[in-house]
Parts: sequence; structure tokens; C-alpha cells
Amino acid sequence: MISTESDFLEYLGAHSFVYERLEHTAVFTCAEADAGTFTIPDLLYSNGESGSCDVSGTVTGTITSSTYDACGGTVIVTYPAPTLPACFTLPDVTVSVAVDPAPAPVWDPAPAIGPITCSEANTGTFTIPSLNYGNGESGACDVSGSVTGTVTNSAWDECGGVLTVTYPAPVLAPCFSLPDVTVSVTV
Repeated sequence: MISTESDFLEYLGAHSFVYERLEHTAVFTCAEADAGTFTIPDLLYSNGESGSCDVSGTVTGTITSSTYDACGGTVIVTYPAPTLPACFTLPDVTVSVAVDPAPAPVWDPAPAIGPITCSEANTGTFTIPSLNYGNGESGACDVSGSVTGTVTNSAWDECGGVLTVTYPAPVLAPCFSLPDVTVSVTV
């Protein structure tokens, strides 16, 4: 039987064996998971005896699966059962480690557009640059892109006025959101 208490596992059988406390990072960042820059600590085991009765050692864990994206997920670490004398057994140990979401994306500074002439406003022959957003990450943790602005309000005449260019919020993973951005353009 395996029972989990706190951070350690104990196997209760004819001979009591204990997997020592798992000293691992409780959570990885998305960037650590993506780059593989986290440390998987060894798992210690012992029967609590000493001298010639001692049966103890370490087991090295390996990543057996990972399911994460910019919104987070998990990395599964498996510690295989150690090779022990025939009268002892320990099971494999699987640890699920949470992966935090990547940082939220932010808009780049809104572009300055204009002022434009009355003729440019009338014919729509002025340039509306794209607006970029990003979170500064890469790989599976990257949340970046650009959107195109459109004129959403027009209040001008031969004496001048203002156009409003709106950059709509991009479609992002459900754990992230960005607001619309509006830029006023002087005519």
C-alpha cells in the first residue's frame, strides 16, 4: 500500500521502507518548463537501518510527460523503482509539478498617427500602422502578435476635426485578455 502524507511516501510491507521527503520546486515557471532549466532532485529511500542491514540509496527522476502552454499546465516526473534485494520492493513514484502561466501580454505603445490633411481624411489615404503586443517570452510561452486598426469614428469637416482609430483586442488564450486601444487622429 502507498500512502501519501505531506511531501513523503511510505511503503508499508514486511519491511518498512520510506521514500524520504521530496525536496522539489512546487511550481515551475512556463519559461523554466519550456527551456528545461529546472532541477529534478533525486529521491532518497531508506529502511532506517544501519551497517550491514542498511538498504538505502537514491533514485533519479525523469520527465515522462508534460502538458503545458502559455496558460500553464503540468510536468510529470517519474522516479522508477530502485533495484533492491529480492526481499524488498518499492513502487515507482510519479510527481506532478504545476507549471505557472506565462506573463500576461501587454500592448506596445500606441502609434502616433497624424495630423492628417482634410484630403487624406476624405480619401482615406493615410497610413494606419499595426499595433503589436507581447509578453517577452518564447516557445510555448510566447503570447505575441499584432492587430490592424480601423477608423471607428469620424467627426471632421473642411475646418478639421478628429478621426478615431480603434485597435481591437486580439483573440488570445482564455487565461489572457487585452482591451481595445483607441487613437485620436487630428484632421
